[in-house]
Amino acid sequence: MMAGGNLELAHSVLDWWSLAGVDCDFADDPADLLVAPKPIAIAPANAQPVELRSAPDPVAVPAQSAPVQSAPARLELPATLAELRAWLARSPDVPGAGPSSNRVAASGPDCADLFVLTAAPDAVDLIDGHVLGGAPGALFDRMLNAIDLKRKKVAIASMAVSPLAGTRLAPEDIAALADIARHHIALVKPKVVLILGDKASRALLATDVVNARGKLLEIKVKGAIITSVATFHPRTLDRNQRFKRAAWESLLQVQKELTRS
Repeated sequence: MMAGGNLELAHSVLDWWSLAGVDCDFADDPADLLVAPKPIAIAPANAQPVELRSAPDPVAVPAQSAPVQSAPARLELPATLAELRAWLARSPDVPGAGPSSNRVAASGPDCADLFVLTAAPDAVDLIDGHVLGGAPGALFDRMLNAIDLKRKKVAIASMAVSPLAGTRLAPEDIAALADIARHHIALVKPKVVLILGDKASRALLATDVVNARGKLLEIKVKGAIITSVATFHPRTLDRNQRFKRAAWESLLQVQKELTRS
């Protein structure tokens, strides 16, 4: 039997190791921790592989193929013009416009012979409260007067409902805005669509204004084919006087189509 002093010393040592977190021995055999471990033997390349057999599954489950990426769902657009305008004014689903974005509404009568379309409103349009405001809008009004038209008789809208300065829309958003514009045109049922600017022309006619001007091009909408004329935006005409003659020729084309029986 160990003497009382030695026993108390042994318990003291064990208690110290226990407090240090060493209270269990997981190794059955002693090991020299200062000796480097032996390298693991690697089987030679010509060694025969060992066949591992596992119990068969009770039910065989076929491997599943990766899901097919589907095309983005088309927007379900309102069936009436009033509902469409309300949707454009408030819905967060309108591409390029969040729920808190400032928006510029379309203007003009429900039924109009001429539908004027731009790509997006300008910042000044937010102040004036309608598409084609400010100095470009004043020039546009003079353009309409030159072919005996007034703004209040013309349907005017932009593809995007918020200014896009510094914003680049994804191709799928541009395609969606073009679909919305076609739907809008179909509900108004105009004789002619006047497209202002390159962006709107590319989206709806797949060509720029320079290549589209001087031509009567078709826009296919639900249940109809509408004649369109593309020309420079009044904003561009304000900066480049040399384009005004081409714009005037486009206006004469519009006037001719509107008076055609």
